[in-house]
This record gives sequence, C-alpha cells and structure tokens, in this order.
Amino acid sequence: MLARCTWCGCVFAARQSGGSPQQFCSAAHRRAFWQAASAYAAWLLRTNQITIEAIKVHSSSAGAAPEAQKPIQDRLVLPQ
Repeated sequence: MLARCTWCGCVFAARQSGGSPQQFCSAAHRRAFWQAASAYAAWLLRTNQITIEAIKVHSSSAGAAPEAQKPIQDRLVLPQ
C-alpha cells in the first residue's frame, strides 16, 4: 500500500504488518516532525498563545491520563 509522508510529502510503501497507519517514510522524518511540533508548542507557550491546560485538554494520545482529557473547569479543586 502506498502512502504519503507527513513530513516530506514523498510517496512510500507503507508497512503491511498492522498497527497504526504509517505516516512517515522513515524514523528520521518521524523524529523531525515531533521535534518541530515540540518546538512549535514551546514557542506558543512562550508567546502566551496557548496554555499548558489547553495542551492537556486537547491531548489525543492513547497514553494520556483520563484526568488530563477533562476540561479544566471539571478538574479544578477550589479551596473551601
């Protein structure tokens, strides 16, 4: 099955062994994508264009803690 690399756009033969659909033509391009995404998120944080809470709420990774996926107002514990 042919796929297009998310990072460079080249067409490559995706693995046929199962798992999640392959998005990158190489491990180097997968790392480059995540390094760039991380740097961009850090820049957004530094320039106050996004908050850590927004990142947590919108996290869609399978390993994300269920608590982090709840809206902030549902997670706040206010002093009584």
